[in-house]
Amino acid sequence: TIYDHALFYQLLLQQGVWNNRQVLRPEVIDLLITPSNPDPGQMDLVLQRRSRWAHGVSVGGPPPGSYVTFMGRSSGPHTFGHGGMRSHAAWGDLDRQLICVYFTNGLLNTATSDRRSQEMSEAVLAACV
Repeated sequence: TIYDHALFYQLLLQQGVWNNRQVLRPEVIDLLITPSNPDPGQMDLVLQRRSRWAHGVSVGGPPPGSYVTFMGRSSGPHTFGHGGMRSHAAWGDLDRQLICVYFTNGLLNTATSDRRSQEMSEAVLAACV
C-alpha cells in the first residue's frame, strides 16, 4: 500500500532505526544509494534514457543529457527511489528528510508519465524549500 511504501522509506531515512531498534545497519542504506554503474549517466537499455542507478533504486540528480527524472531535477545525490509501471513512484531524500509516495489509477504513455512524475516531484521539492 502507499502507507507501507511510506513506512519503508521512513525506515531508510532514519538510517535503519525503527521504534528505537536498529533494523538495518546504516551501511546498508549507504550501499543502497551508492551508484552501481561507472558512468552514473549512462544509457539504460531497458528504459531507453540516461539513468542513475544504485543497487536496486534510482539515484537523484539529473543525469547528463537527461530530459526527465521522476524524482525531479532538483533532487540530489542522496535522493533515491523507484518508479513502477508508469503509475506510481516512491522516493526519499536523506538531505531534506523528505518522502514522496504517489500512486495513480491510470497508465499513461511513458513520455507523459515521466513528465507527470517529474512535475509532481518538482512541486513537492519546491514546496519544501
